[in-house]
Amino acid sequence: APAQAARFDFTGASGLVRSRTIVRHPDQVATGRFYMPMDGLWPEGAQTVTIVLDAAPGPNARVMACSQ
Repeated sequence: APAQAARFDFTGASGLVRSRTIVRHPDQVATGRFYMPMDGLWPEGAQTVTIVLDAAPGPNARVMACSQ
């Protein structure tokens, strides 16, 4: 996807939502790939994450999570 921005909405067990946004510089190539650390949210971690892009994700979109 030719996305230049992505917002990650993390929801904790209590229902509290914390958002983090990545916005690329206009001169950067829009690869559609974004890296977002999931630390520093809650000690127990997030229950869900919703990702909002500024462009359609395309037919082969996927989300990968790494534990380290």
